[in-house]
Amino acid sequence: MAFLYRIQTDGSPAECWTVEDKPMVVGRSEFVDAYVEDDALSGSHFLIVREGGDFLVVDLHSSNGTLVNGSRITAHKLQPNEFIQAGRSLFCFVDPAVLPYASPSAAFLAAAANAAQQRPRAA
Repeated sequence: MAFLYRIQTDGSPAECWTVEDKPMVVGRSEFVDAYVEDDALSGSHFLIVREGGDFLVVDLHSSNGTLVNGSRITAHKLQPNEFIQAGRSLFCFVDPAVLPYASPSAAFLAAAANAAQQRPRAA
């Protein structure tokens, strides 16, 4: 079991979803598993899926793309404490099974939110 946090601009966690064996779709449609109110997100923006002991993030052909740690991806094997940018939203992926004490600190999240605000957004 892993977790996906949506991070507010001040670095504090806004929402948290549990990522389990079932694929999780993130977006702004009423039919997704993790709904986020963000007009820059596609209805079904990205998917997190478990493959064996790994978690993958997959862009679902979104209009604005999906970035992991600032790089645009189509699919990416997630590591603990990696950041996913989609639309105007910033997320942090946490996998305690890989790093048991990997929960991001408030200072870490605030620094990441600040860095994300400085980066240009995907077109």
